[in-house]
Amino acid sequence: MGFVMPHAIILVAGGVVGLALILQIVGLATPAWTTYEEVRHRFSYESGLWNMCVNDICLKISLSKRIFGKGDDDDVPDLLYACRAFGILGVLEMAASLACAVLTCFMSDKAKMFTLVAAGAAAVGAVCSLIEFAVYAGKEPFLNQSFLDHRLGYSFALTVVAFVLAVVAVALFIVGQRKVQ
Repeated sequence: MGFVMPHAIILVAGGVVGLALILQIVGLATPAWTTYEEVRHRFSYESGLWNMCVNDICLKISLSKRIFGKGDDDDVPDLLYACRAFGILGVLEMAASLACAVLTCFMSDKAKMFTLVAAGAAAVGAVCSLIEFAVYAGKEPFLNQSFLDHRLGYSFALTVVAFVLAVVAVALFIVGQRKVQ
């Protein structure tokens, strides 16, 4: 088992899925999925999957009731739990895809298999990311009320870009797989 230089397309696909993984992690962790800002009254609001911030004071959205049967988070919408779950699954699948891309450098005799597994894991990661942001955008209650000027924030956008990059990585892995001996 030694280092073998894989085809350049597979290296690029590994880099693309690595970038998608980083963007997915940052999008999942940051609190700016929904934003609202009123400059005149110096009021700003950001809401994410884990935290809610009002004028730079952030509060953690609790999981205590769901996990331990304690706490008071009845007002937390179920969509946050679904988005969190699919976001974490997307991170895990993109990480698995990146690991398989790295393994193609060390396992030349099984490079085709690892490339196909990397493509499959990236595809599953992309689907999980798609479900994550589609559920959030479709069910976020503030976005459906016309009297408030809420917008989707940068965390949401990072997840969408991670999805697009994961789809590009899948295509590159499939093309690169045909080039592997």
